[in-house]
Amino acid sequence: MADTSLLDPYRSAAQRTFHQSRRSGFDKKLAEGGGPVKMVLRRPRTPDPGKSMIFKLTNKVREILQIANRDLNTIPEQSADIIKLWYCNLFYLDRHKCLLFTQAKTLFSFLAPGVVNAEIRDFGRLFRSNASIALAAEGLSEQNIQKLIDNGPDHYAKSDNRSVLGSMNDHIRTCKFYLEYRGGFNNLNFTELGRELNKAPMKYIEMESAGRYLTALLKSGDFGNA
Repeated sequence: MADTSLLDPYRSAAQRTFHQSRRSGFDKKLAEGGGPVKMVLRRPRTPDPGKSMIFKLTNKVREILQIANRDLNTIPEQSADIIKLWYCNLFYLDRHKCLLFTQAKTLFSFLAPGVVNAEIRDFGRLFRSNASIALAAEGLSEQNIQKLIDNGPDHYAKSDNRSVLGSMNDHIRTCKFYLEYRGGFNNLNFTELGRELNKAPMKYIEMESAGRYLTALLKSGDFGNA
C-alpha cells in the first residue's frame, strides 16, 4: 500500500493531531478514575396508553414540525385501541395546505383547511380547536369530547398503519372531488365536508361509518378509561 502521507502531508498531520487529542482525552479520563467513556444511546419514549395525546404523523407533517426520527416515540402494537391516538396527514386543495386528522380506532376525521407553516407548528392548539368544532358538530357532549382530546402531554410517532393511511387517502380524494364539485376552495364548508367524510362506510371498520362507530363506542364504553 502506498504511503499517502507523502502525497498529502496536511491530511496526515491533521489525522495525527486528531488521534493524539482523542487519546489524551481518553488517558485523562482514566487518570481521573472515571474509566472509559461509555456511549449512551437515546431510546425513544413509550407513552402510557390512555394518559397521553398521541399523534402519528406522515413525513410531510414531521418535516414542517422539524421532528427528527430520534425524537419520535415508540407506540405499542395495540396503539389502535388507545382512545387519544390520532393520525395526521398534509395535502393540498387548490394550492392551499390542509391537514387531515383521523382517529385511529374509529376513523373519525376532520380537516384543518388553509393552514400555513406557522399555524402547523402550533400543532396542539391547531388540533384542539378544530377537533372541538368537529366533535361538537357530530353531536358529542363535552364529556365525551374530553375522552378524545385533552391538554396533553402530546407525543409524536411515525404513521405506520397502512389501513388507516389508505382510508385517509380515500378521504383526500373525496375532498378533491368536492373541491371541483363546489367550484373552488372558497366555496367549501369544511365542517360539513368533515361530516360527509364521517358518513361514508369504511372497510377498515367493517363498512360502518366513522361517525356512527364513534358514537356507538362512546355509548358502550369500549374505549376504556382515558
